[in-house]
Amino acid sequence: MKKLLLFGVIGFIGLVVIVLLALPYITNLTTVRDKVTTTASEALQHPVTIARLGLRAIPSPGLQIEGLGIAERDGSPIVKVETIILEVKLGPLLQGKVDVARILVGRPRLTLTRNADGSLNLPLPPPAPTATPPTPAAEGGGQPLDLALGDVRIENGELTIRERQQQSGSPLLHLQKLNVALNDV
Repeated sequence: MKKLLLFGVIGFIGLVVIVLLALPYITNLTTVRDKVTTTASEALQHPVTIARLGLRAIPSPGLQIEGLGIAERDGSPIVKVETIILEVKLGPLLQGKVDVARILVGRPRLTLTRNADGSLNLPLPPPAPTATPPTPAAEGGGQPLDLALGDVRIENGELTIRERQQQSGSPLLHLQKLNVALNDV
C-alpha cells in the first residue's frame, strides 16, 4: 500500500513537472498577441509587432515576449527587442496583486531619428486629454491594479540616433553592448 502511494505521488509530481516544462510550448496566445499589438499600435500610432507571446512556469511564473518591434509608418524600425521576460511572484498573484519580481529585456535595439526641430521620433502615446478620466470603480472595472516591481535588467542593448537629413551617413550617436540594472523600482 505504501509503495503504491509513493508511486502515485512520484507520478503526480512527474506529471506536474512535465506540464510546467511544456507550458511555453502548449499555450497558444495568438489571440492575446493580436489584441495587444492592435491596441499598442493604436495607442502609439506606430505599427507594433510581436513574433511570439508565451507563458513561463519555470523558474518562476511569467510571460515571455519574443520579437517585439515598433516601426515608423514607412516600416523603418524604431524599436526591436529580441526577448522580454516578465516574472511574477506567485503568492501575491493568487491574492489578485501583481508583484513583478523581474523584467529582463534582452538585446533591445533603439534607432531614433532627430528631426530638424531637435525632437526625436520616440514612439510615445499622444498626450492625454485634460479632462479627468473616470476611475476604474466608476466604470465597473473593479479594484485598481496593485503593482510592485522588483528588478529590471536590460542586457546587450544598442542605441543609435541619426539626423533625419543624413540617414545614410554616420550616426550622431551609437552605443553598443548596453547593460542596465535597476532594483526595487
